[in-house]
Amino acid sequence: MEKIRIQKLLADAGYCSRRQAEALISSGKIKVSGHPVKLGDKALPTDLITVGGERVYIPRKKQYRYLMRTSWIAAALWIFWKMWKSGYIR
Repeated sequence: MEKIRIQKLLADAGYCSRRQAEALISSGKIKVSGHPVKLGDKALPTDLITVGGERVYIPRKKQYRYLMRTSWIAAALWIFWKMWKSGYIR
């Protein structure tokens, strides 16, 4: 896993925007594993990040999965057509 800038981690977590995170870092309210940070510092998403003593939970990366829709659409249309042809549906 690679390290990411702390302001990006906070923005991805939905805690604040990147610019607001930079202001919080400059004011010294953000700590990573108990150590104060400065602008440009990086951390792992698994590190303990606190803002004013409150822990920030960093969510895992979103995973997107694509559905193969063409196969079930074709099957449904084929079944509908067979039922229509047989007179079951009118």
